[in-house]
Amino acid sequence: TLLEFTSARYIRLRFQRIRTLNADLMMLAHRDPNEIDPIVTRRYYYSVKDISVGGMCICFGHAKACPLNPATNRSSCACEHNTCGESCDRCCPGFNQRLWQAGTFLIKHECEACNCHGKAEECYYNQTVADRKQSLNIHGEYLGGGVCINCTQNTAGFNCETCIDG
Repeated sequence: TLLEFTSARYIRLRFQRIRTLNADLMMLAHRDPNEIDPIVTRRYYYSVKDISVGGMCICFGHAKACPLNPATNRSSCACEHNTCGESCDRCCPGFNQRLWQAGTFLIKHECEACNCHGKAEECYYNQTVADRKQSLNIHGEYLGGGVCINCTQNTAGFNCETCIDG
């Protein structure tokens, strides 16, 4: 993606062609080496007109701030929209009803809680379940692909909605 293409962590400027104050032209113009001013030929310089480097944390539209962590001396995203990770690059546990997507200026793409009816703490996203509309979201609609993990109280199913036989 364009975001990955333009990302940089450490920037090094490498100057490759040393210049002198037109000493190369002086060598051609003067036949006698004693006529060449050594002060001019021994001064080397680089010319930089403008350098602009901007920086920001890559939080995929799921954070407004990127504070410095004093313990690690690194900045990390203050994730919102039920996202987790150093760059808010995944949904938090229990919020996988919909597939993670990067947020935009107009659409948040919040991670949505799975509807496990209070019988499980974690879930994962399954595209096949979403395509077949088999997972019930928290609004009572068969929308999304959240599959509950480790259903309790003798329940089973994508949403811990059925009783275990026995």
